[in-house]
Amino acid sequence: MTENNEIKALKIDKQILDKFWTLSESSSAEIIKATDQLVVLLKIKQKRNTENELSQELEYSVKRLVKGLASSRETARQGFSVALCQILRKFDVVTVEEFLNLISKHLKLPKKESKAGDGQFIKKVIRGLLWVSEKRVYLRQICYNGIRLVVQQLSSEDFEQYAWPEIEGELKKGWEGCSADVFSLLITCRKQHSELVNKDFLKEHWKTKKLFKDDHFTKIWNILMEGTSCDPVIHHVNKVVVQELVNNKCSLGKFWQAGQGVVFGKSQVKLLNLGFHMLLELLPLVKTADQMKQLLSRETVKMWVKNVDGKLRDLNPLLTVTKTLGTEIVNIMKSCNNSDMQIAIMKSIVQTQGFPGNQTTKTLDHLVTQMSAEAAKDYGNYLMQTLIQQIRSVDPRPIGMMTSLHMLIHLRTLVSLSSTAADHQWQLELLEFLMLHSYWKVVKESKAIKHCNHKCDEMEDKIRKQFQDSLHKSLTQLLIYKTENSKTLSVHAYKDTIYLLATYVQTLLDDKTNTVALVKPMRHQARADWDTVFKHLKEIHSKEDTPVNHAFELLFLFNAIQIFTDGSSDNSGLEDLIVCYKKASETKRKSVGKTPKKEPAWIEVLTELLLSMMSQGSTFARMVANNVCACMAKHITPEAMSLITEVLKVQNPGEDNSLLDIEDDEEDMEDMESDGEEEDQDKEVEEKEESDADEDIDSSDSEEEKDEVDEEFRTAIKSALGPAAVEEGEDDDDEEEDEDMSDSEMFKLDAALAMVFKNSKRNKDKEKKETQRQLGSFKLRVLDLVETLVRTPLSGDLVLDLLFPLLELMIHGEKEKENRELSNKACGVFKHLYKRAKVNSSAIADTERSLESLKSVIEMSKNVIDRSLLLSISDAYFLITKLLINVEPSDIAKPKKTKSE
Repeated sequence: MTENNEIKALKIDKQILDKFWTLSESSSAEIIKATDQLVVLLKIKQKRNTENELSQELEYSVKRLVKGLASSRETARQGFSVALCQILRKFDVVTVEEFLNLISKHLKLPKKESKAGDGQFIKKVIRGLLWVSEKRVYLRQICYNGIRLVVQQLSSEDFEQYAWPEIEGELKKGWEGCSADVFSLLITCRKQHSELVNKDFLKEHWKTKKLFKDDHFTKIWNILMEGTSCDPVIHHVNKVVVQELVNNKCSLGKFWQAGQGVVFGKSQVKLLNLGFHMLLELLPLVKTADQMKQLLSRETVKMWVKNVDGKLRDLNPLLTVTKTLGTEIVNIMKSCNNSDMQIAIMKSIVQTQGFPGNQTTKTLDHLVTQMSAEAAKDYGNYLMQTLIQQIRSVDPRPIGMMTSLHMLIHLRTLVSLSSTAADHQWQLELLEFLMLHSYWKVVKESKAIKHCNHKCDEMEDKIRKQFQDSLHKSLTQLLIYKTENSKTLSVHAYKDTIYLLATYVQTLLDDKTNTVALVKPMRHQARADWDTVFKHLKEIHSKEDTPVNHAFELLFLFNAIQIFTDGSSDNSGLEDLIVCYKKASETKRKSVGKTPKKEPAWIEVLTELLLSMMSQGSTFARMVANNVCACMAKHITPEAMSLITEVLKVQNPGEDNSLLDIEDDEEDMEDMESDGEEEDQDKEVEEKEESDADEDIDSSDSEEEKDEVDEEFRTAIKSALGPAAVEEGEDDDDEEEDEDMSDSEMFKLDAALAMVFKNSKRNKDKEKKETQRQLGSFKLRVLDLVETLVRTPLSGDLVLDLLFPLLELMIHGEKEKENRELSNKACGVFKHLYKRAKVNSSAIADTERSLESLKSVIEMSKNVIDRSLLLSISDAYFLITKLLINVEPSDIAKPKKTKSE
């Protein structure tokens, strides 16, 4: 590519020239199109030249494109770059050497003596910024920050010649009266231009060779406080100072100790804001537990709790920064691998005397979940020790930040903590501590029995109840929580842990040294029940760990806990359990391949026990029932399944439901029936007469005479009648009193009586709604059992037993909104049944029953219009068909799944 010194006019095709305009101004699509067209035109022109000679148009295009790379128009640079790359790819005649020569010639950067430009301009800018900072105080921080940025861009020569004379006077004033802006500028000059602002300069004007050392921390804090004049804006000097502290390897803890009394001592908002923001800068840089304790001192924690839980508005800067500080502490705990640091953070907060609110409590709860195993054990031991100390204390105020309830909540959290999930011995220690103080009192100190190192014989009933509640919730959480690689192994580990807990309880009961004593003496029957339960526990625990033994051990463990929690003397459930265990142990198991005979009745009794546990308010009872059901799924018979499906059946109006063991259940259902009859009678009376109120009352009275009158209702009637009420033993046909009453008084009595009957009916409606709510809640719990069953292989008969109750619940929920939750749950269980149930080929439902079921499904579909329900009913039809032809659902489910996808 030749270069001539003489400028010659070139004759370039207008089509080529037009493409350059398109490349510099068009969109990406137009640039690509113009590039392709330009390459085509240049190829045509290049054909007239030899292989090693550039055409006039190609040479011109390359030069123009290279020059265009420096264009001020962004689109031109983009378009020219694309076109130049394509030309270099398509034309080998353009060599890399020639291309680089063009770049060197046409794309040279202009040489500048200073990054900041002309020296006089630098002076003018700095003088202007200084003048504005004096005239407009609120702009001072911005002006000095601008000067800092200029100084950072200057070379040493330009700084000394143009900038230094303008700022030298400010930097020579020293510590006395130094502002945050000047100090920030001094630090910048010291870093960027140390040849001028050197140790000699600092020694002469600041009386020190080193700005950041322990002796100067108080002076630095004074400078930081001066920077609060721009509050609520946080001065940038804070971050500069913290960075210099780290660079000079200063103790962050000592630095904070030097200033916390100043920023938190006067309770000024701007100083508090400064303190909390400095904490946000310092905390992530702390590396040792000692420094963390220094930063999170008692005074610091108190002030944080006071502000984060105080009555501050949402937009208050203090509330914002204290919430952010709580989040930062949690993040530090999460990312920290040092257990000493973690326990330092936790103890620094909980050992501070105070009254935490919602925000502090949430922060503490989050901190516990992030603890490592070592820190969790240290903290757990601290909590157990502090709890006993607080219970024994005469002072009613809590020791530290947390009440006994809050400490028990944290102990409960530690039981199922992820970092200690596999440490079952640690879990056992916590459970033993909770069990001991839930039902025993430590009369004297002893090292022979665990957790009896300190005497604790007096405890408020409220705290004792908190211990018991924490124990039961811990048992439940541990049963739910996955502590091993699989759920099965987790439950096995749980069973072993609770068995050891039962052994500890046996040790407490057998204590002959009077170290411990039960809070409430155990009844003779309760002790006999315990001995029976523990005897069977030892027997089962020594046997082979089969699913049946596993299930019975869980049930006996549950009964062992219930002996202490349930004060009733009824042990019929335990007797039934023992009978079931004996029969199950005596029964010889048949192999699955053979046709099994009818299972023994013990599985039906056991199913009733499980349903009874599901009706209890205890989550622990329901979780145990679900796990037992999973173990016993292979032994469920149609008779046992009928007990479950009977609960799930939709009750038609007027039907009696005696399935729930809910108090007053039968009376409530009778009231519902009688109320239905009364409503029908009322409608007939309304059609015949206008004054239906009196007749409604009469009809109610005539029906109530058959039953015993409620005393509350009798009292309400007497209160409404007032002096006109007839006392027992008096003659209720006293005509003289009736004659003395005026019409207005009679009308008042009518209104009062009407209100009494109206309230009575309203109470009955509430009772009916409550009964329906309890019934729905019980069905939801039973569906949990069913969901456990459908996840295991089921016989065809059992599948049919479950199918229609689930479909009926789904349809019923679409009709009545209050049953929507129950319907959704049934829908989920049905999907599991359809996709996961495997039919046992040796127990396929008989043909006649399957055909009848198909007819029932078809009839059911005629009354459904909802699309999702129709799809479920069609799935049910398909499932019954598979049962009828004795085909495994898994063999056909795959095409169905692919089709839906």
